[in-house]
Amino acid sequence: QGQARMPQGAALFAGACAGCHSTAAPMIATGGRPSLALSTAVAGDRPDNLIQIVLNGVPWKEPHPATFMPPFAATLTDEQIADIANYIRADIAHRPAWKDVGQRVTAIRKENP
Repeated sequence: QGQARMPQGAALFAGACAGCHSTAAPMIATGGRPSLALSTAVAGDRPDNLIQIVLNGVPWKEPHPATFMPPFAATLTDEQIADIANYIRADIAHRPAWKDVGQRVTAIRKENP
């Protein structure tokens, strides 16, 4: 299922994430954000941290507004978040696929109503 859904993950990433997280995004250059490929949330053994960040975002904190990220829990389904996570892990970080990402998204969303 993971490989078959990569086009959806790429399209969702382009629409929801690339504005801040693509290599050409202004936030990368001006905000000093590292590549997602270097993120511990993407490189970890489990997808839980990445899922938490996508669901809940990263709050705005002065004086570091470049670390802000809006939450997507209200706008993306569990399947869409799983597609994005799988895409980031495989195509951006070039790491082996996580198992059961969709199930983890559902479980984490239930833990954080």
